[in-house]
Order: sequence, then C-alpha cells, then structure tokens
Amino acid sequence: MSDTSAIVRDFFLLKREALDQSVEAFRALNAIAPVALVEPLNLYVVTGYDALREVTLRTDDFSSRAVTGEDGAMRPALLSADPPAHSRHKRLAGRAFSPAALRPREDDIRSIADRLIHEFIEDGRVEFFSQFALKFPVVTIAALLGVPIADEAKFVDWAFAHIAPLGKPGGLGPGADEHNQSLMTSFAKYFDRAIRDRRAESQDDFISTMVAKSDEGDVPLDDGEMLSILRQLLTGGIETTAKLLTSSWEMLLRHPDQYALVKEDRSLI
Repeated sequence: MSDTSAIVRDFFLLKREALDQSVEAFRALNAIAPVALVEPLNLYVVTGYDALREVTLRTDDFSSRAVTGEDGAMRPALLSADPPAHSRHKRLAGRAFSPAALRPREDDIRSIADRLIHEFIEDGRVEFFSQFALKFPVVTIAALLGVPIADEAKFVDWAFAHIAPLGKPGGLGPGADEHNQSLMTSFAKYFDRAIRDRRAESQDDFISTMVAKSDEGDVPLDDGEMLSILRQLLTGGIETTAKLLTSSWEMLLRHPDQYALVKEDRSLI
C-alpha cells in the first residue's frame, strides 16, 4: 500500500496521526480516485462535486436509509431518510431551529453561558473544551427541548453516551458498550414520554414546535421520527459546536487584535 493510500485509510479509521493530516488526506483521496474503497470499513468514499451530486440525486442506488436505518422505537428521519421524506423532516424540524425561532431565546442562551463560566471563573484557569465548549451545547439543547434543570445531569449523560462511540469504530470496550446502550435506552424512554406530553399539551419549547401541525400541510412527525431527529440533534449538534467554539477561541487568542475588536463590538460575532 502506498503512503497516500495509508493516509486515506487511517483517516477514515479515525487514527489520530491521520486526523492531524486531514488536508493531506483529502488531497490524497482526490489524487487516488473520485470513488475510493476504504476496505477496513467496507465503504466507498466519494469526492468531487460531480460525483457527489450524482450520488445525492440517485437515492434509489445510494440510499441514506439503507446505510443508517434506525433501530427500536426510532424511525428513519433526516440523515437516515431519503426524499421526499427527508424534505418533509427538514421542513418540520427546521421550524424549531430557524433564526427567527432562536432569536427570542438569545438572552436565555447567554444566561447558560454565564452560568457555566461562573463554575470555573474563581479557579483562574479553565480546560476550555471539557469545562465549557462541550457542556455549553449540551445544556443549551436541553433547555431548548424543555428539559427541566432537575433532569439536566441526566441529559448530559445521555448526550455524552450518544457521542462516545464517535471515533471508535471498534466499540468502547467490554462493559462500556452495554452501559452506553443502557443510557441511550433511557434517553428514548424519557423523550418518548416528553413527545406524548407535548402532543397532549403544548409548551414553549422546541419539541412542541416540531410536533405541531404544519402550515404547509405536511403530515406531522410521528413519535419514531421525532426520537430519531432528537438523537441526531445530540450527535450532530454537540461535537460540531464544541469544536467550533474551541477553534474560534484558539484563533482569537492567536490574534489578539481580532479579539480586541470582538470585545469592543459584539455585533462582529
């Protein structure tokens, strides 16, 4: 195997050394072929606009549902569904996370950030990723979904259970996989009840918004679709936000002139 092929293989096996060479990995992948087989994972990786567009449009041949179907009470939705179902899910879930829906909640989100900062501000130091960047999206999502503060700790455990397997193709190890699955089951049971409660009596939270009837005439999301979307919100919304916050903070520290501008004018954010 060539050095180029090894970089690509190790990158998709999520090996740290290869992840540190992400730019080189994608350049190498483009140099090898627009469609490349990653043998250890038994999957094909497609690069290049034309090839990706063809795969996206040919859902009969390249189905998201065939690869990422849901188990148990969850049903294919959003990332694990194909059009036209995917389009319907996106419209219905998007109402809750549009800029117009989030804008009235900005003060609440700032209060969450202040609360987390006050947990470590007296220490005079912080491990930013674990103490703020990772916790902030978890606690924020919990609040937006209407999770009571009394249940916040449970939600944090559920969120970390959903992202724990990411980057570990071989699993978490003996005993850990079973514990993680138990947490995911608790998550599903908790939100199954929450969804049913919101159908009976709407509240001022995002679950109520997502289960409400659509003005466009779409069939409302059912319980299984809702559970799948909520799980994707955890796996897709937490780690990406945490890494964005961390890299943004690093860049500001590396460029104090830009940091000073942001401190002076928050509208630049």
